[in-house]
Amino acid sequence: MNVKKVLEFDKIIMAISENAILETTQERILKLGPGLERRVVETQLKRVQDLKDLIVYDEGIHISEVIDIEKVILPKLAMVGNILSEGELYLLRESLRSFRQAKNKILSLEEKYRVLHEHYHNAPTYKPLEDLIERIVDENREIKTDATLELANIIEQQKSLKAQIKRKLDEIMSEKEYEHALQDRVVTIRNERFVVPIKATHKGHIKGIEHDRSESSMTVFIEPMPIVSLNNRVRELMVREKDEKRKILIRITDQLRIHSDGLQVVHNFIVQLDFDLSLAIFMKESNGEVPEITGGSTLALFKARHPLLSKENVVPVDVSIVKDSPLFLITGPNTGGKTVLLKTIGLLSLMALSGIAIPASERSIIPLFDSIFADIGDEQSIEQSLSSFSGHLKNVQEIFSHATERSLILLDELCSGTDPVEGAALAMAMVEHIEEIGCKAVITTHYSEVKSFAFNHPRIATASMEFDVETLSPTYKLLIGVPGESNAINISRKLKLNPKIIYAAQRFLSEDSKKVETLIQELAEKTKELESERSLVEAEKTTLQAKQILLEGKIIALEQEKIEIEDRANKRAEELIISAQEKAKAIIAKLQSNDLSKEQAKEDMKSLNMLRMAITDTKVKNEASRKALKHVLNKQLKVPISVGEVIFSKSLKKEVVVLNTDHKGKLLVQAGILKLAIDFDDVEKISKKAAKKSTSPRVEKSRVASSKIDLRGKMVMEAIDDLEHELDTASLHGYGEVEIIHGKGTGALRDAVQEYLRESHYIDKYRNGLPQEGGFGVTIATLK
Repeated sequence: MNVKKVLEFDKIIMAISENAILETTQERILKLGPGLERRVVETQLKRVQDLKDLIVYDEGIHISEVIDIEKVILPKLAMVGNILSEGELYLLRESLRSFRQAKNKILSLEEKYRVLHEHYHNAPTYKPLEDLIERIVDENREIKTDATLELANIIEQQKSLKAQIKRKLDEIMSEKEYEHALQDRVVTIRNERFVVPIKATHKGHIKGIEHDRSESSMTVFIEPMPIVSLNNRVRELMVREKDEKRKILIRITDQLRIHSDGLQVVHNFIVQLDFDLSLAIFMKESNGEVPEITGGSTLALFKARHPLLSKENVVPVDVSIVKDSPLFLITGPNTGGKTVLLKTIGLLSLMALSGIAIPASERSIIPLFDSIFADIGDEQSIEQSLSSFSGHLKNVQEIFSHATERSLILLDELCSGTDPVEGAALAMAMVEHIEEIGCKAVITTHYSEVKSFAFNHPRIATASMEFDVETLSPTYKLLIGVPGESNAINISRKLKLNPKIIYAAQRFLSEDSKKVETLIQELAEKTKELESERSLVEAEKTTLQAKQILLEGKIIALEQEKIEIEDRANKRAEELIISAQEKAKAIIAKLQSNDLSKEQAKEDMKSLNMLRMAITDTKVKNEASRKALKHVLNKQLKVPISVGEVIFSKSLKKEVVVLNTDHKGKLLVQAGILKLAIDFDDVEKISKKAAKKSTSPRVEKSRVASSKIDLRGKMVMEAIDDLEHELDTASLHGYGEVEIIHGKGTGALRDAVQEYLRESHYIDKYRNGLPQEGGFGVTIATLK
């Protein structure tokens, strides 16, 4: 049984291989499969993730016109006497150049793609060999005429002689005695010698050597005697040119032979880069993500899709198989998606353990299975004349003989194709045997007895593929914890089958079957009731929120009234101070005119000082009260002002967009290209009509929330500012957890980030990344 073929893994690797440039890379991809060490798988996945990100965000890496150095170049270098051709030298140079440029790009982006950098930074490059080949071979894959002084001299002599021959032939063709003999006044070349075309009937008029005839034999090509010696000299120079070029190729081949071992290493890195790029391109095209590979026992897939099905037609599913419930039983009608789900679980596990990104959430978890077994569809052997059921049993027996507690078993329609009573009994016995093995297993079945058995078994998780009886079609949604109903009778009733037949069918059902179906129906109804109650709770929650807003609106009105009273009190206090100042001036004037006794002056000054102290105390108290009230008002104002709302700033005298309503006790707003924190009492709400008519410049939208925040390459202050904005946006979008990438470096940025997180009101807790998450170069933060 070929599990790769059954799960269509061969189609995945075939699709990936089409992205490869080299035949060697394609062969390596076609051999892909699970069985790699966990560290190797994790490193490969992270390297491919880096390359995919590099393709998406940094224009990617391009390797073009590369040659398979190991198959084409190295065998010739291994045998003395062999020489490389001009074309092979050109492609070798292109291969070395493409890889060197790719490596340089990776090195330049070290902070962003550390895993990629770590793998390729020690790869050798041979710029001197590139330059050597470039001095010898041109873009037309021919040896350059100035490759050596000797070759340049030979080429120059040839040009001179050829020009002399053409002049001589022009003179001959210009003579009148030969005019009637010429077929055409054109100099041509036959057998690498210059000739003239002569009419066959006049070939005796020009003395020379015949080299060729036209197809019609009407024209002969004659080499006139006066240029025979010149043609001979050109021929000699052509032989010397060929010999010189051969010597050049021998010399450069010998120089390359010295670097054979290094070229083998470069070839290995080129193949690895071609391999990684092929996987990265597939990852991008399939919207793949890197799951967590663990040595544990939990298998969890979130938003999982079958990679060979159209994205538009696939309903993503969430599946979790945990240690306490290692067996997962799926029920539901035919064509409801059970088999596709089974294949999706197996295929994505195979892909992940082969180092291939999977079309599922990055939160997915794949255990390090030692083997994956599958019996899906009709695998009967025609050669052995086995029935469908016999072929099924043969496969299952083979699976049981090889499975271990670290295996994953996938069984489709367990024990189908035989008597239902005996088939159900066998199926339940097999389920018990799988439990004894202790491995993970996903099983699909139609048997009601097996459904009941699984539902009452503590170590078997049940689920079903939803079927809409109203539309008589599957929804492809997975219902966890609910065994599937047998819809045959319901569908018959919906299709208006004779009621007598339906009634008779119900009488023929066994009591156990009726009990199972009743149990399943009750579960389905309870599930619907829970969904209905959840909807009611959500509606009640919405109503309470509306009442809260109304109540807080009244509180705002009261607080505003208090502030107005406070403002009037402060104004009155100011008037009293002014009055006191006037009295002080009068006292001073009386003292100067001696109209006031010293005792009276003391009394007046004492009264004035007491008044001033009372006013000052009152002002201080009022100011404290005002701040407290203002703080309350600010908090209350957060409800009616929402993120994204356009409001008017009195201090800025312009409209702004609200980015955050809880930014350190203030509003975070965007005014043009600026982001500012302003007081709540500095803003005024504007009507929707006014907002529509507003002619103020459109402000930028707040950034899109991301579960990954990359701070690498930034200064501490800039990084903390960006982190604050990203956490703000992530909180608004409902993220539960974010991954903050700050790199390892000196640790200064990590310390600053974690110090900020310790005080941040957004954060519930944080931790350093696990080794597979990036270690100390990453901080994982959980939002409140």
